[in-house]
This record gives sequence, structure tokens and C-alpha cells, in this order.
Amino acid sequence: IRAFPLFVILALCCAPAAHAGNSPALAFREQIVGSDGRFHAFTDLVQYKGQWWYSYRSGTTRSSFDGQLRILRSTDGRHWSPAATISGATGEDLRLGHFSVRPSDNALLLVAWVVTSTPAYSTRIFVSTNGTTWDNGTTAADPNILLWTARWHDGTAYSVGQDALHGAFVRLYSSTDGVTWTTLVDHL
Repeated sequence: IRAFPLFVILALCCAPAAHAGNSPALAFREQIVGSDGRFHAFTDLVQYKGQWWYSYRSGTTRSSFDGQLRILRSTDGRHWSPAATISGATGEDLRLGHFSVRPSDNALLLVAWVVTSTPAYSTRIFVSTNGTTWDNGTTAADPNILLWTARWHDGTAYSVGQDALHGAFVRLYSSTDGVTWTTLVDHL
């Protein structure tokens, strides 16, 4: 088993880089923020309550069914500390954690939840008021549909869900609270 270090690529973390011209260029840098011998993948990054929050799946291998979501935080984008870990029961795999921040300033984490005995797929929505303590999660959308990230516009969240069993279609959803989702377009 090959272990992969955890990389973060941050854009505009501290300040824009100088650029020949009037507009600033994006400053990119790569940094190892952790390496514990496990396989790390499926990352997301958001700025929330004045800090950077980084989520990733940690599992034995890429396709093992023991994935947890780990959340790190940083005030400066250089120094990271553990903030939370979200785990399922034995035989449940968590992956694809995507952050979203509700207009009410609560953080949401949309997570692909895989029950390996069936297999069955679902999206679970975890809610936090501080980024370190998360609720137990609520199953969202339709069975075997995985929601991707949610984007907010005028108080409504929108997300695209993909058929997790066959990849045959994608579906457009909306939500006013980020937890309860309604189908807008059944097949895009």
C-alpha cells in the first residue's frame, strides 16, 4: 500500500502576487499539511468565519470502505490544525465532502455516504455552527443520487446530483435550507 501525503493548493491565501499590469495575478503554492500513511483524496477548501477549512477523505486505500472525512483549519493558510473527524459505522464509507455556507452562516458538508453491504449510496448533509462540532447528518435528495457541491443564489441552494449506480444521468436540485432538496430538473 502506498501512502500519499496530503497536499493543499491555495489561491490568494495571503495576498495577490505582483503582476505586470494593473490587475493582480493569482498566487499559487503547494504545501504538505499532513502525512499519516493513509490514502488521502477528495478534497475541498472554503473560507468560513475568518479561517480556511479543508476537508478530505482518509482511508486505507482509494477504494477501501473505511473512509472518514477529516477537517483541518487554518487562520493563515500555512499552519493547519485538526478541527473535526466525521466517521460512519463499520461498512460505511464517507467520501466527496463538499463545503457550503448557508446565508444563515452555518457550515454545511455534503458527503457521499456508501453502505458497502448493499451497495447503496446516499448524500448526507452535516451542519455545523462553528466548523468543529457537526450534527449526525441527514440523508438528502434521492437514494443512489450523489449531490455535488451546493451554490447559493438569493437564499436558494442549487446542486447537481449524479446517478451513483450507473452514471446514466444527472439531476438538478434546489433547497432553501441546504438540507431538504427538491428536484428541479429530473434529467439534465
